[in-house]
Amino acid sequence: HPLARVPLTTTYKGAPDLAIVDRAKNPPEVIYPAAGSTGEYVVDLGDHAVNASVEKTVSFVNVTGGNAILSLASMTATKKSANEFTVTFKDAVDPQKVLAPPVYLGPGDGADLVIGYNPTQKEAAESTDLEITTNDPDVANLGAGGTDTLIVKLRARAGYSAPAVSVSKASIAYGEVQVNTGADQQVK
Repeated sequence: HPLARVPLTTTYKGAPDLAIVDRAKNPPEVIYPAAGSTGEYVVDLGDHAVNASVEKTVSFVNVTGGNAILSLASMTATKKSANEFTVTFKDAVDPQKVLAPPVYLGPGDGADLVIGYNPTQKEAAESTDLEITTNDPDVANLGAGGTDTLIVKLRARAGYSAPAVSVSKASIAYGEVQVNTGADQQVK
């Protein structure tokens, strides 16, 4: 009897077991992946003064229904602007404990990614892409070499204030003005 081996592959991806949650809510609310997710998660740290530091925490949780152990194997940052972000994994239970990749998460376990930003120069559109390689085959985007990678886009603005115009008069009356002449009015 002849035997033929047929390799089977699929492009189907289920829901990721690696989730980003808002732990301020009880129970924690899954905020990534969201319905219609592009596979990227954006963390916007907002507008900040130059030389003023800010931190934001992103919480990762293994939400598998089984017994899979997920790994956050590595992090690679691609800086696209002037200032730098700092990123550190910390234990979700003991925030004093710093974790170095690879970080392993059993079912229900979590780890916090603490993102720091201390701009030293003005920048209107700060941008860094953080690629986190995981063994979760269901994250929505693939990194280099076919590894499963979650892309976290870090955004901020430093020393930037949106242009603004303030006018104290609701209307200005110039009266009759001849062609090729001028009239002045003070606007505050």
